[in-house]
Amino acid sequence: MFSQRELAQFGVRANPKFPVMPFTEMALWVQDPCTEEEKARDLQRRIAAQTHPLFRPTDGDNDGG
Repeated sequence: MFSQRELAQFGVRANPKFPVMPFTEMALWVQDPCTEEEKARDLQRRIAAQTHPLFRPTDGDNDGG
């Protein structure tokens, strides 16, 4: 399919280094696949886990009157 010359070239690097300018900034961006509803639900759960209850439940406490 390919000739021998196209497969192997001596003196050619397979991973060349690109010149980077001093002001060039490379950053990794994390993409979150969650929907806005899922993000809101997770935030609400984190807040509830860090919130102390106002009233302590008692053994005989029920709404039956």
